Amino acid sequence: MTDDLHAAQWRPISTAPRDGTEFVARLRGGRPFIAWRRDGFGWARDYNFRGEHVVDAEFDEWLPLPAPPEPTP
Repeated sequence: MTDDLHAAQWRPISTAPRDGTEFVARLRGGRPFIAWRRDGFGWARDYNFRGEHVVDAEFDEWLPLPAPPEPTP
């Protein structure tokens, strides 16, 4: 998944959802984090993919979360 995230077309953070929808965000060129818009102004991130706590920061780029896989019949 990480290789896919690095190859993806990242979008400017100014276009990210502001309604509490979760998305993947990163500092430009950095490791991706699961993030969400807290209140329309501040960005929140709690833990990276390794489970390490990360302080709140302003992100530069974002991607929507991938759709969950379809259940197999």
